[in-house]
Amino acid sequence: MPTLVVDNGAGAVKAGIAPPKFASTAVELSLNCVTLPNCTAKSRAEKKFFVADGLDTAVDLAALYIRRAHDRGYVVNWDLEQDVWQRMCHADVLGIKPAETR
Repeated sequence: MPTLVVDNGAGAVKAGIAPPKFASTAVELSLNCVTLPNCTAKSRAEKKFFVADGLDTAVDLAALYIRRAHDRGYVVNWDLEQDVWQRMCHADVLGIKPAETR
């Protein structure tokens, strides 16, 4: 069973699958790591909703209304955080099912 490692920072979520051997180096873990913005955004111009790395597809960045799950280091919006975590586990990003990890 693989081990999912998540650093849920206020600005970015860093996640990866730990190597099978526990005595591995931090370099090996960083090679399997993804970094996603820990936010969602709604476009006023395009009428679209973007989650985490979906912000890269936005055309007009000035027309985005950005929402963050954290305020002063505390999670204040768990629903928004759940959207970011679901995107992190999606097949396009990590491609894992959290129930199948430690």
